[in-house]
Amino acid sequence: MGDTKKVWVGFCLLGMMAALALGSPARQATGPIGYWRLDETAGPAEDAIASADGIWTGAVTAVTDIPARIATPHNVLDCGSARLRSVTSAGGVNYISLGRSAALDNVQNGSFTLSAWFKANSIPAATGNDTQYGIVLKTGLHEGLSLAGNSFVMGHWMGTAPDYYPAGYGAGSVTVGVWYHVAGVVDMTAHEVRVYIDGQAPGFNATAPFPVGATAWAGYVNEPWLIGINNPAGGSAQYQADGIVDDVRIYDRALSTTEITTLYNGGTVGDPPAPPPATPAGLTALGSTNQISLTWNTVSGATAYNVKRSTISGQELQLAVVTTNSYVDTPLTGGPYFYVVSALVRCSESSNSTEASASPVAPIPPAPRTSKVGKENDPCGCGSAVPSNVGLLLSAALALATLAYGRLRRSQSRT
Repeated sequence: MGDTKKVWVGFCLLGMMAALALGSPARQATGPIGYWRLDETAGPAEDAIASADGIWTGAVTAVTDIPARIATPHNVLDCGSARLRSVTSAGGVNYISLGRSAALDNVQNGSFTLSAWFKANSIPAATGNDTQYGIVLKTGLHEGLSLAGNSFVMGHWMGTAPDYYPAGYGAGSVTVGVWYHVAGVVDMTAHEVRVYIDGQAPGFNATAPFPVGATAWAGYVNEPWLIGINNPAGGSAQYQADGIVDDVRIYDRALSTTEITTLYNGGTVGDPPAPPPATPAGLTALGSTNQISLTWNTVSGATAYNVKRSTISGQELQLAVVTTNSYVDTPLTGGPYFYVVSALVRCSESSNSTEASASPVAPIPPAPRTSKVGKENDPCGCGSAVPSNVGLLLSAALALATLAYGRLRRSQSRT
């Protein structure tokens, strides 16, 4: 009887453990410690995670060329990227120096992942200071992601010497003008460096094993991460990029192949919530001659407003994007016209405002003609004005003056 009771208690405990396991929510993926969408039209490059905003240096320019896989309306809202150019083209080095934090300074000491999109404008030269293009690197011994020839490389320095462990070197097939998602992983558990291109490991040198017990080179602790260059001071390892960079992420853990594929496909891996902007309130529409004037309350943080119009209520489509809280729609006839407005914070758009409507006012027609100047059939006698009394008086005065002048001349001639 005692043994039966023990067996029964054991089954109960197993059942409770199974129930707890089945009922427990799955562990949420740890997000990045730094995330730069690079959607700004000018510096700084905002860090969506903390306050490690990136400083634009040199002729970095904002462009709207973005990877199709992460363009709106996918999960990752994206509407811009950063263009970097060769020193010759830009007149000097140009790059983005990412902000500092204890986590970013020390991330290379453990397992970590770098992720970015890159579109090359050219292929690095075989000689000179820019034999590689820096994508996300730490100054010095090029720790991180770069383009070397036609291959994307993830490099990691370890030990006191130090020793270099790169993954990805080889006969790659990177094409100019094509967007690639590139990710590099340092996995301290598996003791290897890995590189991924478009969510997959390349067919050559995809991993670089390192010795068990090896530790990261200490020289990088006080160096910031850089986008688009390795050494701004120049030299043979300057590695000035010539291309476009977008959506840069740094994780303090080794992402799995599944997670990296998710990023390549436009998904998110532990991204922070991005609430939409507040909806504009107080929209009013006022009709006047051949136009309708719109005004609404400003939205804090909004970078622009999307004005939408229709001749049918509830079917408004985009009309214009403006940066102020007013808009004049002209020229217009007929009506009524229906309007809504939404707020934009870079790529994120609010819901539509309450609808407002109005009709333009028809212009006042010209006054009818009251008389004609000249003969009825004279093509030049088509005015509506009549000679005024002042005009008649001036004509008479001119005639008298002419007559008096003539008499004076005749009198002088007799004498």
